[in-house]
Amino acid sequence: MTSRQQVIDELARRLGMSEEAVENFLRTLVTVVAPLVPEVPPYFERYFEARIGSLQREIEYSRGEADRQFEELRSEMDRRFEELRGEMNKRFEELRSEMDRRFEELRGEMDRRFGEMDKRFEELRGEMDRRFSEMDKRFEELRGEMDRRFEELRGEIRVRFAQFERRFVLLERWLFGMLIPLLVALLAAIFKLLVG
Repeated sequence: MTSRQQVIDELARRLGMSEEAVENFLRTLVTVVAPLVPEVPPYFERYFEARIGSLQREIEYSRGEADRQFEELRSEMDRRFEELRGEMNKRFEELRSEMDRRFEELRGEMDRRFGEMDKRFEELRGEMDRRFSEMDKRFEELRGEMDRRFEELRGEIRVRFAQFERRFVLLERWLFGMLIPLLVALLAAIFKLLVG
């Protein structure tokens, strides 16, 4: 059973007043209300205290129930937070895995394209080497042809020069053979003119 002092303590705590102020308030309340209320039997005080005790137990029960519900709510919030964190971690891992997969695909694609570029570059270099080799071969053939033609031309020039020399010698001989009789005839004519 709740004592009178406990009731005063509880009212003081709830009303935010001192115990003395609560006692004064209750005395004043009884003084003011007593003439208006018919007189109650002496056991009313016990009934009143029992009722207050019952209310206090209900309050304590409600407080305990509120604390229990608060703990349940906090546990539920913690559970949901953990679920949310787990879901976020899962999605983050999935996102990271997807990014890693795409990065590997991109790197593979880049490697493949660089490989194709290297292959094309090698093919181009091979084609250029082949064409340069063909050009070198043609140049060598052309140089050989030019050397051959130059040798032919030089030989032809030598032949013609030799022919020219022979003709010149023949001409010289012919002129010398023609000149001597002319000179002799001219000298004879001059001599004949001089001698008379």
